[in-house]
Amino acid sequence: MENNKVNIICYLSNGAPSVEKTFENAERYIEAGCDIIEVDLPTDNPYLDNQLIQDRMKYSFQQDESLDRHLQTIVELKNKHSKMKFIILAYEASILLLGIEKFIKAFQKINPEGLILVGEKDGDVRRELQGKGIKCAAYVPFDLPEKDVEIAKKSNSFIYLQAKSSGKIKDNLDTLDKVIHYMRQVIGLKQDIYCGVGVSTPEDIRMLKAAGADGAFIGSGVIKREDTPEEQIAYIKSLKIASK
Repeated sequence: MENNKVNIICYLSNGAPSVEKTFENAERYIEAGCDIIEVDLPTDNPYLDNQLIQDRMKYSFQQDESLDRHLQTIVELKNKHSKMKFIILAYEASILLLGIEKFIKAFQKINPEGLILVGEKDGDVRRELQGKGIKCAAYVPFDLPEKDVEIAKKSNSFIYLQAKSSGKIKDNLDTLDKVIHYMRQVIGLKQDIYCGVGVSTPEDIRMLKAAGADGAFIGSGVIKREDTPEEQIAYIKSLKIASK
């Protein structure tokens, strides 16, 4: 897809290092042209994330272990930036801590592009959320494990695809363009495919664009630059240029 646009999706720490910084970062992301903001709901055990994000999530969780303030922050972000698109990242444990009904009510106020639900135990929470109309994304590793593909087929939101191989591949699908083509043409997935994990440079964005991806998740790259606002804005702009 030569004319496809790759949405730049920037990760926003909710409450770390402070609530004020969360709002400042969001303002900068939007100023720089970020297409979608991915904001987290913290947990005390973010075991699937890298060390940088783990530390921030744990710190933020300790500031309000009820998560009420964090949920309110997301609502306020959407109210303040009503035209901005958001994605929520949440561990299953955090949703259960809040209570599913409470989470659903807030989700409906925010109306995000989707929920990245991680740390699932048995799929019951996903089924309940999707049954109540919550848009749950599906994470699919690069080597397309069958169980993850089956979840993706039933997903009512976007697909979060691992952008680069960590060693394992399916058949001869050794490049991202082959993986995306297979997902579209063989499996028949119609949802948007957003790619992440190890995506941080303009070269990565151009690779995703050439492969036909619909979006790129940028995590540590934006977080590490939050103390140098000009650098952070320039960084996001460089990714935007590569995405067009």
